[in-house]
Amino acid sequence: MKEAIAYIITKFQCSVWITIVDDPFWSPLVCELDQQLLVFDHTLAQFQESLNCPIKQHQEELLLQAAHLVLTESARLYDRASSMNPATFMVRNGVDLEHFITSNSDLAPEFEVIPEPVIGCYGSPSTEVDYELIKVLAELRPDWNFVWIGAITAEGPAMMDVPENVWLLEDKPYHELPGYFRAFQAALLPYKLNEKTQSAHPVQLYEYMALGVPVISAELPEIIDSDAEVISLARSPLSFIQAIEAALDDENAALKPKYQQFAWSNRWEQRYQILHERFLEMLQSPT
Repeated sequence: MKEAIAYIITKFQCSVWITIVDDPFWSPLVCELDQQLLVFDHTLAQFQESLNCPIKQHQEELLLQAAHLVLTESARLYDRASSMNPATFMVRNGVDLEHFITSNSDLAPEFEVIPEPVIGCYGSPSTEVDYELIKVLAELRPDWNFVWIGAITAEGPAMMDVPENVWLLEDKPYHELPGYFRAFQAALLPYKLNEKTQSAHPVQLYEYMALGVPVISAELPEIIDSDAEVISLARSPLSFIQAIEAALDDENAALKPKYQQFAWSNRWEQRYQILHERFLEMLQSPT
């Protein structure tokens, strides 16, 4: 691989190039390349994988020390990375506002048979999602309908003894998500609180808000620090129930513009502009 890259560099007479890597697996290769600007996208997913893997931790540290620019998506990842490399920059997740607001997607057909109120949750199956919490909430409020959108695996919602008012829908293509999220009267971020979720800052937060859907989240540190003004936080099943009740109140509809303004201020276009400026600075003064 190194020889192939060297051949391409020579053939096209590259004097400076940018290598962007997000998997520590590539550290032995990219750390040996010459005349490059190395950018390490230090993602939460890779960090979580490295927690129980000393080899991956070592590879990650090599990249953190060698990179000309380290990108992180949360404050806690930033604190960790910047302690090893001062050229660390935080770029949080964002939202494709046009996709969610201007999409012409009709309500998904599944909601023709799912009565309101609909409490929605979308995500990848993960041991960090508190599926037991969803089950308990559904049992406490059988008059509400809880909808899970995402892959159904043994590690995910399939492990639940599902009450009748929990609807497990398969994963959906990105372009169809607005038609599902529009059906939510409230949305959940039901994560467990542990070492792996200390740095979690789910992108779904902004996608729900783009459609004016109120969000109730577990007390994730990143959300407490940056988004607590527009999000309801809950720790116990009872506090989740109370927060959902408040979200379903008719008076809460007046907050929809506030939610959408929050999403507008967290657009991907805004994130791109910040990142673009940082890349230009790096190109103008490579180290």
